[in-house]
Amino acid sequence: MVNKAIIKENFSKHAREYDQYSKVQNFCASKLINEIGCKQCHNILDLGCGTGNYTKLLRDKFPKSLIKAVDISRAMVEVSKEKLSNQKIEFIIADAEQFKLDNGFDLVTSNASFQ
Repeated sequence: MVNKAIIKENFSKHAREYDQYSKVQNFCASKLINEIGCKQCHNILDLGCGTGNYTKLLRDKFPKSLIKAVDISRAMVEVSKEKLSNQKIEFIIADAEQFKLDNGFDLVTSNASFQ
């Protein structure tokens, strides 16, 4: 069974240098963003946003959409917020498996975040 506390601790500890080692995740994100068939995604949920690289691709593809980006690690969310400041993205620190949805979404997506 996956120990979420250890995962959260490790991602938090390495949030600032994560992007140096995330080539595979970025490759997957670039492939995944091109597979999204939704033409008018007004409300998007990004589960496991990490340092925001995939979230930025979502913002670029859907510039007028409302995006909620969720991650279990406060440190990862802080890095995301720094990268994507002034991008009208709502960041939420939460466990994606326990996250309570308050409304519907046109797109629920995740890039390399479920262990």
